[in-house]
Amino acid sequence: MKPQTIDKYEYQLDRYVAPFLGDKRLDELTPALCQRLINSVVASGTRGDSDMATTAVRVRSILNIVLDRAVIHTQ
Repeated sequence: MKPQTIDKYEYQLDRYVAPFLGDKRLDELTPALCQRLINSVVASGTRGDSDMATTAVRVRSILNIVLDRAVIHTQ
């Protein structure tokens, strides 16, 4: 993975995921909670801003990668 990719992932995690899910344990995460995170990313945009739906898709993808690794490491 390129360093720039890692930087982008870290930014998305710090900007959107950590403030929303940072205090949750892995066993406390639910599909509904993760969906609320995605909804909050979309809602964070304002008229005239860039399309937050694209950002939400990226955040979902990154969260999926992180959670897949977390599950592997907890087994």
